[in-house]
Amino acid sequence: MMVTDEIEGKLGPIVKIMDLPEQPVAVVDFDGKELLFPFLTLFFKNIDRKNKELLVRLPEGLVDIYRNT
Repeated sequence: MMVTDEIEGKLGPIVKIMDLPEQPVAVVDFDGKELLFPFLTLFFKNIDRKNKELLVRLPEGLVDIYRNT
């Protein structure tokens, strides 16, 4: 499923979901790096199952952490 952020644009495909004790975490292939975010409906804006797309609104600055490493 392709992940797109409302502000940052297309991030990349989900490669796995880690079921951690605290919360599930999505791992996205972000320009060859692993971008992790809490896989919670709180961040979901739209799920398009037909086209396999997930629109999210991630916390401000989260994508920048991965972009600058």
